[in-house]
Amino acid sequence: MEPQPSQNHHQPVQDYLAFISYRHADNTEEDRQWATWLHQQLEVYDIPADLIGATNLRGERIPERIYPVFRDEISLPADADLSNAVTQALDRSRFLIVLCSPRAVQSHYVNQEILHFKQSGKEERIIAAMICGEPNASVDDAKQENPEDICTQECFPEALQYELGSDGTLDTRKRTEPIAADFRLPDGSEGATNPNTYKRQLLQDGHNKADAERLAQRYEEQLNNAKLKIIAGILGVRLEQLTQRDKFYQLGKARAAARRFRRIAVSMGGLALAATIAGGLAYQQWQRAAEERDRADSLLAQVRKNLDFINYGLRDVMKAYVPTEKRIPLMQLVDGIVEILQQT
Repeated sequence: MEPQPSQNHHQPVQDYLAFISYRHADNTEEDRQWATWLHQQLEVYDIPADLIGATNLRGERIPERIYPVFRDEISLPADADLSNAVTQALDRSRFLIVLCSPRAVQSHYVNQEILHFKQSGKEERIIAAMICGEPNASVDDAKQENPEDICTQECFPEALQYELGSDGTLDTRKRTEPIAADFRLPDGSEGATNPNTYKRQLLQDGHNKADAERLAQRYEEQLNNAKLKIIAGILGVRLEQLTQRDKFYQLGKARAAARRFRRIAVSMGGLALAATIAGGLAYQQWQRAAEERDRADSLLAQVRKNLDFINYGLRDVMKAYVPTEKRIPLMQLVDGIVEILQQT
């Protein structure tokens, strides 16, 4: 992280389960916002019920969830004194997760955060998350095939590469091998938090659809395993416990999805049956209505054939037998009926 000076305000002190150290340049591109993605993945992870409250390999109680996780972009108020706030958050964090890339190597702040965490006596609680580049490439010529290629450049900041000496400084004679989760693509280049992004890249590079789907699925599994490796390190359990549990979890999700599909299918079948019955009834109603319309049309045709009688014969009959005072309103009524029938 790269803090900017600002006014100092007293903020409530909070303990964090983990602190994410990263270069902001590694958290800006769409589908490659690694710090944001990892932060969310850790805090929403559903810890297995049989592990909660149990004693882990370090003799500690396993928490109910991995929360809270410190990430400066959301964990600090806008007016905080970042240098002091970050130092305080490091001191109150149980684990440090370092997003490792050639860009992070160039960050003074990322290196200082690692160094401070080690100086706090928590060197064994640092987890590396490799998103681009090569670990230890700066001391291994075999890994530097093309120094201009970011994929072959060093991804471990200096403070991550060496042990801390008794004087509190890095001992460059003693290299370290931190727990490392690998989010990179097979060639060491930067992957993506969304496997579909990798799939689109493969298709653009000329892979056929089947190969692109297979490689994207393999990378999705790698993403998940790398995430579980970090979680296992934080919880202090064997990775196998989480990967096995995750397989059962995914199987359970698939079975639940199948059950939902069956319920939907049954519901759709019921709806289809109801629609068929309703359609049949509607067709019967339509047939009856059509028959009624046919009868009405037949009667109307017959009436029209007798319009001359209604218009003239009936007038003659009324003129001969109906008194004048009653005949006039009746004839007006007949005129109205005839006019309606002529327009129908």
